[in-house]
Amino acid sequence: MFRIIILLCIFFIFTAASAQQKYTIEKGDTLWDIAGEYYDNNFQWPIIWKYNTYINDPDLIFPEDKLVIPILFGGKSYHLADNSSLIKLTSDSYGLENVSKNEQAYKSSLSYYSVDFQNIDNLELILAERPSFELLVNERERTYVAADNIIRTNAGRGDVSTGDKLTIYSVEKETPYGIIYKTAGVGTVTEVEEKTSVVKITEAFEPIEKTFLADTYRDFSFPEPSGYKVVNSDISGSILFMTNDMRISGEGYRCIINLGYNDNVKEGDVLNVVQQVEEDEYIRNVKIATIQIIHSGKNTSTAQIIDSKKEISQGNKVILHKVAIR
Repeated sequence: MFRIIILLCIFFIFTAASAQQKYTIEKGDTLWDIAGEYYDNNFQWPIIWKYNTYINDPDLIFPEDKLVIPILFGGKSYHLADNSSLIKLTSDSYGLENVSKNEQAYKSSLSYYSVDFQNIDNLELILAERPSFELLVNERERTYVAADNIIRTNAGRGDVSTGDKLTIYSVEKETPYGIIYKTAGVGTVTEVEEKTSVVKITEAFEPIEKTFLADTYRDFSFPEPSGYKVVNSDISGSILFMTNDMRISGEGYRCIINLGYNDNVKEGDVLNVVQQVEEDEYIRNVKIATIQIIHSGKNTSTAQIIDSKKEISQGNKVILHKVAIR
């Protein structure tokens, strides 16, 4: 009898570790209250929101809608990913003792964990507006300048103040979606005059020319996702531009796609790059690469190519595969 009880306990532990709960929203429910009911911690409500990507506004949920409630282990949210990308966590990692190997939880171990979310530099992206300031001259009229050199911009009094940081951009290419810029460096304003200012370059991601532009500093880093949700998504787009305008590209490089936060994609999300193959009068998608979004704009995003089985090129189709959980 005792052995049967132990086996039943192990069964339920395993079930909890490898499944997600479903919940039907009732009148008067809030994510705050639902988190309190399932997690005994109302402040965990953002986890439920991020797992249910159809919810645009967390304050607006409706009766009869279905929620996925992720299981939490040790305060973090993990889920079962595809079998090719699983590693096991020890029982200690989620606070259960004396648990056999079959009852261990899982999380994704794909190579996109190698993305340095805190150091996103030399970033090619499409901006909604042209950077506000121009680089007029540089120290000693050099062709190129780098870190610790001095430049002058047309940002004057009222535009910037001493100590302000600026992001420096190069202009890469014009597209139907807008102009592609690249972050080339960072500078600090050291002196402000009526119509111009002096800027010391503190970081240079490439040689900086006086034809470059500048604007108020932007930090493009973002928090590392705590997990990923596999989705069967119909959100798809295509590659617009390859790093350095290359014709073909592969692992380690970047690309720009025609999906943005208006299409419900964001930083950290993972997409498959596919090639369409016709067989017996049917067209099927064959995965050739994986990309992860490192910057999301309104209608476009910049992504890093995480792995590639074949060269990828402009026009290749991309499909949302995993949603980043924060």
